[in-house]
Formats: sequence, structure tokens, C-alpha cells
Amino acid sequence: MLTPISAHIIRVSDNATIEVLTCPTPSFGSSSPDELGQTTVFTNTSDNGGESENNIDYTWYYNNQISYDKHISYTYPTTGTHVVTLTVRNRLCEQTITDTVEINDVPITGLHIWHDSPQELGTAINLWADSDNGTNIHYAWDLGDGTTATGKTVSNIYDDVMTYTIIVTAWNSSNLMTDAQVVTVTDIPPMLKCVTSSPDKINQTTLFDCQFTEGSNLMFTYDFGDGNITTTTAMTITHVYTQVNNYNTTITSTNSADFDTITPTIAITSGTFLPIACFESSSPDELESTTQFINCSSDGAETGLITYTWSFG
Repeated sequence: MLTPISAHIIRVSDNATIEVLTCPTPSFGSSSPDELGQTTVFTNTSDNGGESENNIDYTWYYNNQISYDKHISYTYPTTGTHVVTLTVRNRLCEQTITDTVEINDVPITGLHIWHDSPQELGTAINLWADSDNGTNIHYAWDLGDGTTATGKTVSNIYDDVMTYTIIVTAWNSSNLMTDAQVVTVTDIPPMLKCVTSSPDKINQTTLFDCQFTEGSNLMFTYDFGDGNITTTTAMTITHVYTQVNNYNTTITSTNSADFDTITPTIAITSGTFLPIACFESSSPDELESTTQFINCSSDGAETGLITYTWSFG
């Protein structure tokens, strides 16, 4: 008579064949660590304890999944450490082993900044990052003017006309990369819009008003047509003409983007215009009271060069 020893079972068949069984020893290997999106392959390397394959049962537990195949494969949807359990059962007993696999992000490669620069002052510049490969990517931006931002796509309105160096840093659980690009902010091209006080009298102030001109960082050059030229940032300026004439003036507005020019004609006269008669009175008045008359006429000439004639009817 054969005596069983511990977890062994000895069986004698009719033809005197002896089977010696032990508890199975589960074990498995895997292709871990794998990248997100790759298939993890599990290879069952268990010892069946002397049992034939037909009498062995396998049970796998992984990521809320179950399988009864000897070997399995699975594509994990998330990164991290994942627990895998294998139970092996023969006619004597069952044994279980637990292990883990690592799923990592796909490393970032080919990081690049795209942008719609140049843009005019006051217009937002749009920036977006792209990469050839990588999963679960985070982005941090240095926008070159002291401001920062996060996200794959950002925009910024810059305060000055100049170039800015943009840096984006991208990272995930596998690696970190940076890229830098230069963006440009340009002036708004000038569009002159000016009015003058012409016609004016000799030795009086003539006004040049360009305050509604469009553009940024503008410089104005006023050629008054009498040999005098003034360059200034002022949008409004005055000038005194000392001779009667029609002056062909030129106003030019310039910045780093472009220039614009207009040529208004300034008429300077001796001061003689058609007078405009005007008066006011204290009427109605009482009989025998004095009626007052106030002359509000426009003389159309220098002081002292006009005469007035009253007719009281």
C-alpha cells in the first residue's frame, strides 16, 4: 500500500502505471513594461504538478477582466501599475500568484510650436503645440512678455511692437521636451485723417488736426508749404502764415509698418470777406422809451476796415 506524502497523490492505474501529482506552481511572464496603446502579452510558465494539460484549469484576473486561456494578451486603456492574478488548478488542488505590470506613456517626440504671427499691435497671436508622438501630454507656456499659460492651444495680446521668444514645455510620465519659436508684433499701418481751419487770414493761426488718424507709434511730418517743416508725434499742430497765398502742404504719417500722405491746400487771405449783417434789439419797448440796438455783424475784415449804416424807418 502506498502512503500519500503531504500534498502529493499517488494513483495506480489498472495497468500498474503510477501517477504522482503535486499541487501546481503558477507562474507567468509578461512583455511589461509596455507603452500605452501597446498590447501586453502574458506567457503562462506554470508547473502543472505532474498533471496532464487536459486536466488543468487556468483563471486570469486583470483590469476587471477574466480569462480561462493558458496564455493571454491585453491592451490597457490607462497608464500605471496594474495587478494581474493567475490561478492554476489540477485534480489535487489550486494555487494562485499575483504580480503587476507597468504601462507607461508613449514618449514625446517631435514637439513643435505653430503660430499665426506676425500680427498687428492689439491683435491676439494664437499659438498651439503639436508633437509626432506622445500620450497624456501636459503643456506649460512662457509667452515671452512675462505671462504664462497652460494647455495645448493658447493666445496672447502683446503690448509692444517687437519680437517675442515663446517657449513651450511638454511632459508626460515618460519624458519632457521643450521647443521655442519667435513671434512678431507689428505696427498698425497709418491711415491719415486730417482737417484744417483753412481758409484763414494772414498772421492768424492755422490749425492742422489729425487726431482721428489710425495707426500705432506714429510720427508726423508737416510741410507747411512756406519752407517750414515740423516733425513731431503731435496729431494736432498750428502754424502762422505771413503772406497771402494758396499753400500746397504735405502731411505724412509714418511708423515701422508703412506711411500715408495727404496734400491739403491752405488758403491765406488778406482778411477781406463778405460781411454778414446782424443786430439785436430790446424790442418790444414802450412808447417814448429808448430802444437799444446791438450790432452782432461779422465784419469780414481787419478791425477798423468796415463801416456801418443804420436806417430806422
